[in-house]
Amino acid sequence: MCAAWLGFLLPWVFSARDSYLYHYLPSHAFALLLLGGASARAFGRRPRVTLFALSLVLAVSLFFVPIWAQLPITARAFEQRLWLPAWR
Repeated sequence: MCAAWLGFLLPWVFSARDSYLYHYLPSHAFALLLLGGASARAFGRRPRVTLFALSLVLAVSLFFVPIWAQLPITARAFEQRLWLPAWR
């Protein structure tokens, strides 16, 4: 699985060409399968830590949903979601 993920991802990472979202889509499915397997394995060992980590990922995702879905938000709310200087 990891080889398939890297096989689809690496040609575009090291390419000098412009990369677009559709270049990375085949690797996305393998990444989701790898993350799902890793979280299932971690849940068997440490369920509380895994649930906390998944809850944190869900909270951050919900915070950025207005940006990803292009929902109308105020300028201040938009600025709060730009954490890195390169995003501005």
